[in-house]
Amino acid sequence: MATVPPIVSVCIPTYNRAPLLAQAIRSVLGQTLQDFELVISDNASTDDTEAVVRSFDDPRIRYVRNHTNIGNGPNFNRCLQLARGTYLTVFPDDDIMLPDNLAAKAAVLSTHARVGLVHSKFHVIDGNGDITQYNTNWGPGPARMEDAIEAGQEVLRALLSTFNFINGSTVMIRRACYERVGGFSDQVHDTFDYEFWMRIALYYDVAFLATPLIQWRDHQASITSHLMVRTNGRAAPENWLELFRAKMLIIKQHGSELQGGKEIRAKVSADLCHKTFEEAEYMFELGDPRSQVRRFLLDMFRVLQKLQGGMELQEKVSVKLCQKMFEVAEDMLESGEPKSQVRRFLLDMFRVLPSILLQRRFLKASLKSVFPALVLTRLKRLVIFFSPIWR
Repeated sequence: MATVPPIVSVCIPTYNRAPLLAQAIRSVLGQTLQDFELVISDNASTDDTEAVVRSFDDPRIRYVRNHTNIGNGPNFNRCLQLARGTYLTVFPDDDIMLPDNLAAKAAVLSTHARVGLVHSKFHVIDGNGDITQYNTNWGPGPARMEDAIEAGQEVLRALLSTFNFINGSTVMIRRACYERVGGFSDQVHDTFDYEFWMRIALYYDVAFLATPLIQWRDHQASITSHLMVRTNGRAAPENWLELFRAKMLIIKQHGSELQGGKEIRAKVSADLCHKTFEEAEYMFELGDPRSQVRRFLLDMFRVLQKLQGGMELQEKVSVKLCQKMFEVAEDMLESGEPKSQVRRFLLDMFRVLPSILLQRRFLKASLKSVFPALVLTRLKRLVIFFSPIWR
């Protein structure tokens, strides 16, 4: 006889966090809504993770151990594959649910058929579990004070125009969302949740609860702190690169389903350029190696190239892009770097965005010492010849 699926599947992907995992498990078992399963996918931990899980004698817990570490994103997907509930939440192994979390979010999904994702406010806690920030939410503007049901396309445009203001620890989704749009993407590394929320918002409305229902742990061992934030608290260059890669995936793969797609693509392209210039200047101010700054520029503009998809850059964006590229090249020359290295940087940039060669600023006198006149002429002819193909 087949068993009835639970209302909620709580999925915890984990790796080597036995003490914090125990706290997370206790918070799930203490929920006011008790019709759930707890799926724990252990990514080949080498600590006492299995012993900690086995110490909880509760038939709703399903523990699965991967033979090898398959990576963070794939382990999140492994959890979703194992889940049987009507509603799903992928819950980090270092966070804590407040008692009404599952009940409040399941109630929203059961009441509002068009809502595919619900998220909420939260408290921030440190490594010791002490609250460092009460009743907060990520996102532009002031703190949100009221519950809301928002049109998915509006939420999607806001996510594309800003950043990931949905805290994944607070999210519950319908199983139908997962079945329709698939799981977390393997084409981004640290923003796979951000890309997933945007994919869901293409087809479903989004609910927000202005009550804190999660304690989100901000500590040095977290993915956010370790990979995406500098020691001074400012977002790392990798953060911006991953952020725009996620945006690019949505626009490239789902542009036809995105309301106002052309305008959004133009805005995201302009935002990418602005953030790239801003971050590059900040990297110079901090004294980051010039090679690292150049690599960041190239990586960001490779994303821009894919994002554009043949569209012309806004004129002011194109001019500023060209100007910034030459400023970097001139700085390299003034610093005494070999001309061959300057040429390599410029050629790499031209490969990424060949239309730069058509900008008049390319003929700036200071750069004629880098490229002989004959080379400049040949490069420009190549660009003019291939420009229909690039478009």
